[in-house]
Amino acid sequence: HFTTSMRTDGGLKIVARTSGHDELLDFSGVEADTGMKVAEMGTRWGIPSPGFVTFVGPDVVVLGETSLNPATLKYVTLSPDLTTIGRTAFWQAASLETFSPMVMPKLTSLGPYAFEMTPNLRAHFVMPALTEISDGAFASDNDHFAAGGWLGIEATNVTTVGSQAFYMCRSLTNIVLSSHVTSIGDNAFNILPKLVSFSPMRQPELTSLGTAALANEWALAGEWDFPALTQIPMNCFRSDSEGGSRGATARISVRATNVVDIGSSAFYWNWNVTNVVFSQRLTTIGESAFDCCCQLRSFTPFLPKGVTTIEARAFEWCSTLTTPLVLRTTTPVT
Repeated sequence: HFTTSMRTDGGLKIVARTSGHDELLDFSGVEADTGMKVAEMGTRWGIPSPGFVTFVGPDVVVLGETSLNPATLKYVTLSPDLTTIGRTAFWQAASLETFSPMVMPKLTSLGPYAFEMTPNLRAHFVMPALTEISDGAFASDNDHFAAGGWLGIEATNVTTVGSQAFYMCRSLTNIVLSSHVTSIGDNAFNILPKLVSFSPMRQPELTSLGTAALANEWALAGEWDFPALTQIPMNCFRSDSEGGSRGATARISVRATNVVDIGSSAFYWNWNVTNVVFSQRLTTIGESAFDCCCQLRSFTPFLPKGVTTIEARAFEWCSTLTTPLVLRTTTPVT
């Protein structure tokens, strides 16, 4: 039993649930009974009862905030014309396994934390109209491991990736974004042990890269190329000493020919990185920036003209570095 309202397109919006305790909610027969389709699930319309497993809404194009997030939910079917998935729509739906459709050509809004902590979801999402992946959209935490899930993302118009968008999303294996990404937030791709493919790795318009944005990606190989970036922030490519970097076989390089500032611990303990290229105008290399980069072989430019500060332990334990690094500093090197 539900409270409804009319949409401007003649469809029904589910506003609230007044009663009912079912494992299955199926709105596929509503049009035949009433002549109207259920097109929208409103914000907090009413969390289904414990034991709720399946939701079928083949005409639903809008999911409001906190719409479908019971811990028991496993199977979801929505309209292929889905346009909006609201904030926390599937937040902590830890049993969610199947989501249809996986191809969503009209999806333009994916709210913050929409799929946060859904470790069992098995999906390859294609979202060609989406331009932003919001904060925490596919994030997880230490209590929600990817026991049976896997996730692929194709969002070829995305230019902004929010903070923690995929943080600890241990099920993410591959992602395709636009070649016009301008901003990647803090921890956006941090701790992704299964990520093996990121495309494109050349991002010519990227000007903002957050703290720890690309940290702890132990299986990813290739060359990052950020020609417009001017700063590698703190912890950006670091790997935790207790993580998988030490035994990693994948190798990466980083080319960022306009970078003049490398933050503290930017590559700390990253055993994947083999060579880096920065600007001749490089001025600052932060504390422990390349500490324990035990596969680093090449640092370019080897004769940076403007370096004024190299902080403590910046190159400690870089035993494989073969290119000479000649420094002309105007202030003491620490």
